[in-house]
Amino acid sequence: MALAIGSLISFASMVMASQVGETQALRLHATELLLLLGTAIVLLVERPVQVLPQIDREMTSGDLALEQTQLLNNR
Repeated sequence: MALAIGSLISFASMVMASQVGETQALRLHATELLLLLGTAIVLLVERPVQVLPQIDREMTSGDLALEQTQLLNNR
């Protein structure tokens, strides 16, 4: 929904900039519109990430090292 509203605003701004002869503003809004349309296409094409079910097991020290944050002593 936000992409559609943003694209509509950018398109309207691009049309208004072309009517008053502002070439830099026209290029800016054309670029915005292309970026928003590209994002919408990627969202439509890409499949959502599937979350794998968690397996209940005891964690080993190797698992803890990867999951816990580690602070460095920079003295």
